[in-house]
Amino acid sequence: MRTVSDILVRQQRFVDRYDEAVTLLRRLPGVLSVGVGARERGGEIVPELAFRVYVAAKVDAARLPPSHRVPPKVCGLPTDVLVKPDIHLIANWDSAKYRPLQGGTQVRNDKFEGDNTRGAGTIGCLAQMSDGSIVALTAQHIACAGTPYAVGAGSGGGTGFACVGVKAGQPRHITCCCCCTFNEIGAVLRAENTAQLDCATIKLDPDIASEVTSAGTLNQVLDIGILTGVAQAVCFSEVRKRGAATGLTRGTVVDVLFEGSQILINPLVAFPKFADYGDSGAVIVDAAGKVVGLLHGADRATGTRGVANHIGPVLVATGITIAGDAGAGLGIPASSCGSSSSGPVGPPPSSSSSSTVSRSSSSRISSSSSQSRVASSSSSARSSSSSSSRSSSSSFTCPTVMPSVDPSDPRTHLIPSTLGAAGAIHFCTARGAGNMVLRAAIAPDVPDASITWEAIGGAITSPGVGADRHTAKISRAAATHLQVRIRINGVICRRCHVWVVSATGSVTARRPIAPSVNAARTHITAGFDFSFAIQPPTIISTAPGADIPDLRGANTNPPPNVSVGDLDVPNSANSLAGGANHKWDVSRRIRWRVNNPAGLVDPTAGDFWVSHLNYPSDAVVGNDDAGATDETNDPYANGGNITSKDDPSEFLLQALGVNGNTFDERNHFGEFARVELDGHWYSISDYYNWRVHFEFIKAAGAWANNGSVVAEDNAGF
Repeated sequence: MRTVSDILVRQQRFVDRYDEAVTLLRRLPGVLSVGVGARERGGEIVPELAFRVYVAAKVDAARLPPSHRVPPKVCGLPTDVLVKPDIHLIANWDSAKYRPLQGGTQVRNDKFEGDNTRGAGTIGCLAQMSDGSIVALTAQHIACAGTPYAVGAGSGGGTGFACVGVKAGQPRHITCCCCCTFNEIGAVLRAENTAQLDCATIKLDPDIASEVTSAGTLNQVLDIGILTGVAQAVCFSEVRKRGAATGLTRGTVVDVLFEGSQILINPLVAFPKFADYGDSGAVIVDAAGKVVGLLHGADRATGTRGVANHIGPVLVATGITIAGDAGAGLGIPASSCGSSSSGPVGPPPSSSSSSTVSRSSSSRISSSSSQSRVASSSSSARSSSSSSSRSSSSSFTCPTVMPSVDPSDPRTHLIPSTLGAAGAIHFCTARGAGNMVLRAAIAPDVPDASITWEAIGGAITSPGVGADRHTAKISRAAATHLQVRIRINGVICRRCHVWVVSATGSVTARRPIAPSVNAARTHITAGFDFSFAIQPPTIISTAPGADIPDLRGANTNPPPNVSVGDLDVPNSANSLAGGANHKWDVSRRIRWRVNNPAGLVDPTAGDFWVSHLNYPSDAVVGNDDAGATDETNDPYANGGNITSKDDPSEFLLQALGVNGNTFDERNHFGEFARVELDGHWYSISDYYNWRVHFEFIKAAGAWANNGSVVAEDNAGF
């Protein structure tokens, strides 16, 4: 394991067997939770990966009956028994004011006044929304400190807390007796606190945002420098954070599935602790300057270790980009839907679970509360949830559950993972009307009432077909990525991913009407460059270990020709097989009208001087696309975009016609994107309509431009 890629490959082997390992290990008395990360010996990190089996206290194996011992290997992979860290939310100290604003600095909302540090945390970094507005990223329990923790309010998709609009300040918000405010930087825009997330964004006030833009501190974190994007957390990698409480600290990632979804970080020897109260909200940054996590907790028992959300789900929940990076393909390392395991991974969110110990409702208290209150709540929650989760996992064994596309849905396809057999199950469909419909084959079968479908990132409805709860449906009206879970008796028995794919087109260059005249002929040209951004952006990634649908490389089937029976369509007799060279493709449809009142005859013009008034009836046919030399169809090498270029032209020979003759050819186009899914081609964008009308007039013995038009519409045909 010498390189990051090597570690990611081996790390994925553990992740793929994680569900199965959890099922087996949680049946053992005393096992609280399971992670994936580094072995530890005598408190030192060993460069070996293992299932990290967390217990309240280690007991000599000789004192345990064989049925209670953690085996040295599970699913053929090694285990390591460790005392579980007792995690507390950390809040409060660099209380200096920083302008222009940047990451790594103290923040506190307007629910706490005065010079004390109650309720204070850290601005991890500054980021941008899709509309270009600037936000500060922090932890939800910091942004919402002192507010009613009412689940379901705000803009967090049903999981946010009721603090959207709460004012925040740096280093703290101050309101004087005359109602004037000082240090205010903005208001809470989004806030999420779930079993997997503790994150919030604060939309900066215009004056603060303008100052950031002018000074160039958008991607800057105090003591760390310029951020370069986001990445997946990797075991054994060295990371750093800058928090308001402990400043710049460095540590090692020792677990990437701590509590099933978090990152656990040990401090390096030179640092007494990685994090403490007041550091919540700090971003975790790797050696390349990429953000891998968002800090929200620390180990209460040792006071040294830090716990962070994976950055991928944070980006999805908040809708931000960091240093222009949307985190395509990133997320919590997810067990393979295609693995042989079908075991449970714990009870549903409404039940007690050791995987939500430090984030249970009893632990969601205001950061203004004393440390002893946090410890008390967390301890009781841990005790009850550990017992409950063990009995739940022990009392139910999942049947074999395998999702597939329901026969009623011909437009959805199972697409292999970029990780091959080790990857997740991915279902893909093109954006359009109707629903994607999935069906779960369950053996031995179970009653419908025991089956529940749920989706992270969007809506899923079951039953999808009639009253059959073995089926579920997802709207394909808009691009999306959903992580789907199938529960039996409340236990997750299978996971998979759903992708609704589309593309958004835009013009990146315009070339105006350009006539050129010589003794032999008059030539007119114009054109456009186009770019189509693939949506959702996370379906395109080159990150090592990214688990996404494998839509890379050359297409397996040629795109279709003009349908038999289409009348008056250009190129209806020509092959269009060469119009694509990848599974993603930019294409173009065309129609034209020729007005030739003088009856000019040019034997070389051929079919181009014959009007063809209709577009193809098949939406996926590009009848002006017989080759791909004017296209860039590999979004993996082009930042998630595919592009095209076209410069239509027409010319008239000077030998034709007499002075006063006119000639015009009206070319209409529709640029669009398409994708090949399992050998089938689908249009995935709206048509970007454009036109070039070539207008000629003969004067003084030569043809001249007579008001030719290039425009981004299909008017005037």
